[in-house]
Amino acid sequence: MRRTIAVFITVFCFGLIVAVCPILKAEEPACDRVGRQALQRVNWDWKPVLGEWDLRFGPERLGYHGLTEFFLHRITIWIRPADSPEAVAGMIAHELAHAFDRKYLTPARRRQWLAARGLPPDTPWYFPVGQLGSDYLSGAGDFAESVKWTLQGPRAGFKSCLGLQLNEQQKKMIARGCDGILPNEAQQVLIRQWLEELPRTARTGEQ
Repeated sequence: MRRTIAVFITVFCFGLIVAVCPILKAEEPACDRVGRQALQRVNWDWKPVLGEWDLRFGPERLGYHGLTEFFLHRITIWIRPADSPEAVAGMIAHELAHAFDRKYLTPARRRQWLAARGLPPDTPWYFPVGQLGSDYLSGAGDFAESVKWTLQGPRAGFKSCLGLQLNEQQKKMIARGCDGILPNEAQQVLIRQWLEELPRTARTGEQ
């Protein structure tokens, strides 16, 4: 009688990356394989910057693609059968941006980002808690999508809804994001500057 091995935890060669996937027979699990391929497509050497963070892969989870758990320093990416490595690389970049935001962005830098994007300074940075809350309606989500776009390019897509004139009903219906206002060249330069300089100044204690 065949049995499915429920869960294996495999630590592989990407440092602190942990894959949690169902394993059938002795084959490499699909989420492990696609996740590994996706990591090779992320255009950022993030491990020295986010060294204490773990990145996990898992099989499809209804209603979720990725989750950043701030207090556990853990990112989980749930990979669906139709997800390509390129698409998963975009998801990874988005969640890594949340981790970077949490570690390096101060309230003043978040206000700087909103100003650079032409958004009101009282724009909520984190999405509302609850069933109708959406990452794509928050400053944090806009920053994460902009980092994804800057790192991965147009193939990664862009789903931020900030800056768009949405009515309340449209906001409640958002689940997969909007084709929002893309980060311009100056905003992409700011992102690249932060990704490079903020970890260095944190290490040296510079202000």
